[in-house]
Amino acid sequence: MSNSNLESLKREALAKIALQEAVTVIKGQANGDSDTLRFGLVELDLDGVTLLISGARMLLPLQVSLLQNFDALIKSRSTIWSEADFKLWADDFEEGFLRLTGIKGEDFIEWQRKRTPWGNPYENRPLIVDKSSPDRKYKTAVFYANRKQLAPLVFTGGYNEIAAQIINWWHQKTEESSTSQGRNSDIKMLSGHPKVYLYFQEERKDSGERPKEGEITFRLMGETDSSISVAYLKKIATKIQEIFGKRGGYDWEKGKRYANYNHWELGYKLQLLSPSPSQGEILIKNILAIQGHTFDPARMTFSQNQGESRAFPKSPGKKRILGEEVDLPERRPDCRVRFRSASVEIGGLKQKIVIFSTDKNTPTDSRFK
Repeated sequence: MSNSNLESLKREALAKIALQEAVTVIKGQANGDSDTLRFGLVELDLDGVTLLISGARMLLPLQVSLLQNFDALIKSRSTIWSEADFKLWADDFEEGFLRLTGIKGEDFIEWQRKRTPWGNPYENRPLIVDKSSPDRKYKTAVFYANRKQLAPLVFTGGYNEIAAQIINWWHQKTEESSTSQGRNSDIKMLSGHPKVYLYFQEERKDSGERPKEGEITFRLMGETDSSISVAYLKKIATKIQEIFGKRGGYDWEKGKRYANYNHWELGYKLQLLSPSPSQGEILIKNILAIQGHTFDPARMTFSQNQGESRAFPKSPGKKRILGEEVDLPERRPDCRVRFRSASVEIGGLKQKIVIFSTDKNTPTDSRFK
């Protein structure tokens, strides 16, 4: 539409407004005052948004002033970033916010000293490129986690929303990386140390049903696969016999909940099914006693499923297999399994060594009898 046509429409609108609202009287003004009866139409531009405002000519300045001040108030109270705000944030993010002061933490102080953004070499710092287009209402930014490895990620939205998306992505990436590194370091720490297995089995039933089983493992962190000796293993076997082998074998009460005990430095990553924290704690203490270690309550947790009866029903139902209805096994059944044997896995040997057994089907190695 041309400007002349727009002006024509405006004049027609003003004429209609003046005609239809001619009887309007503004309080406090004398009737017949033509200035109070005539309405005007003005344009107000607020950052590219055009508003048409109509009203009594003497009140139009007041309306315009109110709208402008209200717009300024919204901007001052909102989190809407300008292009300059986003550029400043992007520069700080790429630098790992190393220009900020007063942040405590050994890692951050070391990064500042070495000028390594996010702990990485400076030349490998992130890169954020604003690709926003004036013909789009939303903003667009391309993000590179490493400017030397151009694998772009595209984020859209408002500038402040894009910043939040990048921060969330970065934190998730960092958490996954640290978790993976931590897990790998734990595995590396445990590898090369002999692994002890304690086997438990339920008493056989006349029904022919397969007996329930249980297994507990831990590492001998004071020895390596190369340094371990028969004499040392005999000491371990003797302690296992004293704690788990007497009176026909130690009974482990299994339940639907987990008693957990983590002390990787001593070789323990225990996840033991137990009906209660107290019973789980007793079993954990007996395991620690094999090597003479002291129980630390701060390292024990107890967890359970909130929908226990639904997650682990006593009768899980049936399933058709090869044309026959077969009973599905019960998950995490409440049962009592009895200690049967203990063996050790040593790197370089093809088979585990049975160092103590109460099961005639799993005889003790001759060196430990």
